[in-house]
Amino acid sequence: MPGREVGPRTPPPDNFAMGGRYVMTGSVEYEHYFNAGPWGMAGFVDAGDAFDDTFDPHVGIGVGARWRSPIGGVRVDVAHGLNDPDSSFQIYLSLGANL
Repeated sequence: MPGREVGPRTPPPDNFAMGGRYVMTGSVEYEHYFNAGPWGMAGFVDAGDAFDDTFDPHVGIGVGARWRSPIGGVRVDVAHGLNDPDSSFQIYLSLGANL
C-alpha cells in the first residue's frame, strides 16, 4: 500500500519505497484512566520519515480505549493519516506491556 510507506522511492512506473539512510520518528500520547479503575482512553499524534536527504514527515492522529486486564494491558486504537486526505482509518490491537 503506497499510502502507508515512507522514504525514498524507485523511479516510476514501479515507485516502490526503498527505505532511507536515516529514520526520524516522534509520538505524543495522552492517556487517562477513569476513577483510577481499569478503563481509560488515549489520544495521540505520531510523525516520522525514512529519508536520505530531505525530511518529509508523515503525520497520523488517533484515539483509543485502554483496559488494564488481570493478565496485562489491552489497547484498541483507531488512527488516520493526515498526509493523504483519502487514507482510510486503521484499527490497531495491542496486548501486553508497552515497549
